[in-house]
Amino acid sequence: MRDRNILKIVKKEVDEIVKLLGIDCNYDIEIEEGEEERKIMKISFEGENLGYMIGNHGRHLDSLQYVISLVLRKKFKEDFFFIVMLDVSGYRKERIAEIQKLIAAYKRLAAATGEDIGGGGDMGGDMGGGFAGGGDMGGDMGGDMGDMGGDLDDMGGGEEEVTDLE
Repeated sequence: MRDRNILKIVKKEVDEIVKLLGIDCNYDIEIEEGEEERKIMKISFEGENLGYMIGNHGRHLDSLQYVISLVLRKKFKEDFFFIVMLDVSGYRKERIAEIQKLIAAYKRLAAATGEDIGGGGDMGGDMGGGFAGGGDMGGDMGGDMGDMGGDLDDMGGGEEEVTDLE
């Protein structure tokens, strides 16, 4: 399926959801090629007072992402694979930058103490699937984000790029 056709379908469905929810915002849709012929649909919302779309620890954002994924799943053929990634006012980019800073700090601490911090374990918390191919980072940030396959840098990484934790 061509990106122009995909964009048309996604825009129509997001327009309907935004209208039904009464959200006053602008949004942008980017479609990127992911791994294994998977499309990544990045939908970024901007506007005034959109904190309610994010919710406590991003839970509303996760839920909205899930609902949009379900709606779009009904619109595309079963053999069309995609990931929906929502962001509101840069919230996810900021969270990813925070995670990268924490990883860098733990890496420096491990280097200073000589301890192994591991490279594929569970880092816990509410941050979602295995970012950048490095294991499982927990649960709630977005079920589909675990399949980003290294697109972390494209989302606006932190001060120091960390790609290998071992």
